[in-house]
Amino acid sequence: GPSNAKTITDHIAVLRPHAWVMLGHFAGLRNTQALGDYVLAHAYVREDHVLDDDLPVWVPIPQLAEIQVALQEAVAEVTGLSGYDLKRIMRTGTVA
Repeated sequence: GPSNAKTITDHIAVLRPHAWVMLGHFAGLRNTQALGDYVLAHAYVREDHVLDDDLPVWVPIPQLAEIQVALQEAVAEVTGLSGYDLKRIMRTGTVA
């Protein structure tokens, strides 16, 4: 859960990586999504209160655009999909 993610992040941060990707889950699907769809968030709006002491709740945690583009291109390459067909299986936006 969120507490474990923060602990893992704290441990990884001391290694000073250029970036890391955290994969997780969320609580629901939109009616346009199906199980197995990949959702790539632009930002994470926190309601879990794990980082409240370190960062104000109203501050979103942005994702690096370069990582998002690289992941989207990789999904397109692996699936062979593009345009609307790619968007049918992969969403981008803010996870709330």
